Amino acid sequence: MIKKLYLNSINLDSMGDITPDFVAAEFEKGTAYRRETLENHMSYEEETQLLLLVKNGDVEGVQQLLQHLGSLGVAVGSISESNLKQSRYLFLCGITMFTRAAIEGGLNEELAYDLSDAYIKCMDRLENQNQVLELSFISALDFAKRVRRMRVLRSMPIKKCCRYINNHLHNKITLSDLAAYSGCSESYLSTIFKKQMGIGLNEYILHEKLEAARKVLLYTELPVAAIAAQFHFCTHSNFSLHFRRIYGTTPANYRNSTHSLIWKELNARDKGIT
Repeated sequence: MIKKLYLNSINLDSMGDITPDFVAAEFEKGTAYRRETLENHMSYEEETQLLLLVKNGDVEGVQQLLQHLGSLGVAVGSISESNLKQSRYLFLCGITMFTRAAIEGGLNEELAYDLSDAYIKCMDRLENQNQVLELSFISALDFAKRVRRMRVLRSMPIKKCCRYINNHLHNKITLSDLAAYSGCSESYLSTIFKKQMGIGLNEYILHEKLEAARKVLLYTELPVAAIAAQFHFCTHSNFSLHFRRIYGTTPANYRNSTHSLIWKELNARDKGIT
């Protein structure tokens, strides 16, 4: 552990190294090993190229580059004496960079962080380094594909509109609010939204609220009436009516169906039940 006393003793004005001895020892050991085995890290250029491909939503480019790097057997350095731990550490590095690249590419940051969290939780359950590596590759492709899907939205007002809706699903969303946030008139926003998205604004908002509510139904035990209120449906009955129209069953029946086994499995895993 680095003590406060050590931090206070660092001379930042000196031209000498400030690397702690225990870090310097690992640094020299790793450098010697790399030279002996002739293994080099993924180059900065290759790393930058991969992140740029994710940022641009170039799914095919990401896939081709990952396959190319895999065929070359590019090394990634040694950061743990355990192969599984090493793969997990590298996964965390990768998912962090993919998340930021996707956000820079236009993906909603809350969605990006939620997706990152989901991948990390799934990675933590894996016990095989090859599975962890494969999941890392999948995550890069997933982020790139989501960026591509976002870029189908050609105009900035529509992007801003969708971002606002996603961030305010628990509130009442009005056309006037969306128009003000998007910087255009209500009539213009309604017209271009339908043209570019293929669905009316009100129907899109309803679909987004219902999809979010569906996930709450699956992964929590929150009462249906509370979920309806959470997503600002005027009544429990109104929520059930719309839910049944989209999903073909009532919220209560949906929760009690085989889909609810997902929640039961996750709950059992969290409690350590096998």
